[in-house]
Amino acid sequence: KQSEIATLKPISLIELPGWGESPAVDIVEKMGIVDQNDPKLEKATKEVYSREFHNGRLRGNTGQYAGLPVERAKDAVKEDMIADNGATTMYELIEQVMCRCGSDVLVKIFENQWFINYGDASWKELAHENLDAMEIIPRELRQEYVNVIDWLNRKACARNVGMGTPLPWAPDWIIEALSDSVIYMAYYTVIKDINRLKPDPEALNEAFWDYIYLGEGSVDEVSEATGISIEELEALHAQFDYFYALDARHSGRDLIPNHLTFMIFNHDAIFPREKWPKGIVVNGSVLMEGQKMSKSMNNIIPLANAIDRFGTDPLRLALMITAEPLKDADFSPDLARSMADNLEKFYTRSMEIISSPAEDDFELLEIDLWMLSRLQSYLREADEAMVEMKVRKTIHAALYDLNKDLDWYTKRVESQSERGSRREAIQHVLRTIVEAQVRLLTPFTPHLCEEIWEAMGNQGFA
Repeated sequence: KQSEIATLKPISLIELPGWGESPAVDIVEKMGIVDQNDPKLEKATKEVYSREFHNGRLRGNTGQYAGLPVERAKDAVKEDMIADNGATTMYELIEQVMCRCGSDVLVKIFENQWFINYGDASWKELAHENLDAMEIIPRELRQEYVNVIDWLNRKACARNVGMGTPLPWAPDWIIEALSDSVIYMAYYTVIKDINRLKPDPEALNEAFWDYIYLGEGSVDEVSEATGISIEELEALHAQFDYFYALDARHSGRDLIPNHLTFMIFNHDAIFPREKWPKGIVVNGSVLMEGQKMSKSMNNIIPLANAIDRFGTDPLRLALMITAEPLKDADFSPDLARSMADNLEKFYTRSMEIISSPAEDDFELLEIDLWMLSRLQSYLREADEAMVEMKVRKTIHAALYDLNKDLDWYTKRVESQSERGSRREAIQHVLRTIVEAQVRLLTPFTPHLCEEIWEAMGNQGFA
C-alpha cells in the first residue's frame, strides 16, 4: 500500500564526506526531482554513483566491509558473494556492437582464460616512473596515460582461434594480438640481420633473446645452440644496444588505453631502466580532401601511384604541411601540385644564387643585418616547433615566412646588386639563407635539398 511505502526509510550503507545520511535523498531534493520519470534523474544518478565510488566508504553497519573505500569494497563483496554461491557473473555491453557488414557482433566468454595482471601495484609504480621520465607529445595527453596506468587491471592475453604465437605454457592458446606486439620495436633492430643469417627458427630460444636484448648468458653456449657465430651474435647485441632505448613511438590516440600503455608496462618488466621507452607521439589520421579514405568512396591513392603522380618530395611536403599532433593531415592532389610549384621555385632561385661567385671583401649594411636577423628568428621558431613535433609550423617558418621576408629583401637591394662590395654582401646574405633553408627543409624534402647541398660544394649530407 502507498501508506506503507511512505513509512519506509532507506538504509544508508555508504558514508560520503560533505553529504548527508543519504546522498541520493540529498541530490533529489537539490535538483528538484519529482518522480522516476524526471529527465534530471539520470544525471543525478551518475553524479551520486561517481562520487560514492571515488570518495565513499562503507559504514559500520556493513560488517567485515566497514571502513573500506567503495572502490575496493565493490570487488570484495562481489568475490565473496560468488564464492558463497550467492551470485554469478553477467556481462553486458554498454552499447550495441555491429560488424562492418551490418550484422550483430556476439561476444564469447572463454573459460580458463589467461590474463596479464596490469593491476599489480609494484608494476604500476615502474610504469609511473617510466612515464614521468618520458617525453609525451602532445603534452596535454600525459594525464590520459596516468589515468590508464591507474585503472588498468587484468587484461586477457590469449585466444584459441586464428593464427599467432602459441602461449608457451598453454600451447592450445594463441597469444592475443595486443599482448604480442608490445616490444616488437626491439625486434625491428635485429630482424634484418637475422633474416640474412637464416638460422633455424626453432633454435632462437629464450637464451638467444636474453643475450641479444639483455646481454645475459654465455655467448659461447648461445652460438653452439643456434649455429650462429660468436661474432654475429655480438654484432646483433651491439645493433640492439645501439638503437635502444626507443626514442619515440608514433601512434594514434585510440591506442593510449591499450597498446601504448601496454608498451610502457612490458618494457619496464623486461628491460633495464636505460632501455625504457623515452617518448610517445600521438598523431591524427590522413584525410583525402577533408574526408576519411575508404574503398567505398574510391578516394584511396596507393603510395606508389602517388609518388609517380606527384613526385616524392612534393608528396612528403603535402602530407606534412597540414599535419600537427592530434590533428588529421588533410591531403589533396591540388595541394601536392602546389607544393611541387613551390619547390620548383625554391630550387630555381637556390641554383641561381649559388651559381654566382662569392667573395669575402664586403661590409654588411643595416638591411643585410635585418635579413640575417629575420633568418635567425625563423631558425629558432622552426627548432622550437620541431622539438614538439609541430611539423606544419616548422615548414611554414622555413618556406613561406622566410621566403616572404626574402622577397622583400631582394626588392630592396635589387638596385645595389651590381655595385662592387654591395654585390658581394648581398650574395653572402643570399647564400647564407639558401644554406640554412636547405638544412631546414631536408627532413621534409631530402632529395631536392641534398641536390642543392651538393651543388653548393658541400661534403656529406645536409
